[in-house]
Amino acid sequence: MKSDHPVITLLGNNSGRNLGDAAILSAIMEKLSAELPGVEFLVPSTHPHFISKNYGDKFNVRAINVMPWTGSLRLLGIPTLHCLWKSDAALICDGIIFGKKFYNPAFNFLVTLGPLTPWMKL
Repeated sequence: MKSDHPVITLLGNNSGRNLGDAAILSAIMEKLSAELPGVEFLVPSTHPHFISKNYGDKFNVRAINVMPWTGSLRLLGIPTLHCLWKSDAALICDGIIFGKKFYNPAFNFLVTLGPLTPWMKL
């Protein structure tokens, strides 16, 4: 571990606009919190207030703003790179792998992760 507790980045379309994605995020944090006491979650989001408001009281979660003024194009950017650098693990945690407009970063977050893969550990 990079710190005294596990740190996990949860990558996905965690904006709160899709109830299925929100349910997946909640279930992952609930299960991992039960298995890894003290785990900290870093959740890049275009709507970080949604993460803080809905999960901040229940989980040790930090919402990371990935709006363009933070140096990001969706998940591709400085904030996500910083999360990956600080994390012990990163999980793709929702339907971003099934985007119908795969090569358009305005509609699919997964394509923006490609350039970040050299910094990820397998």
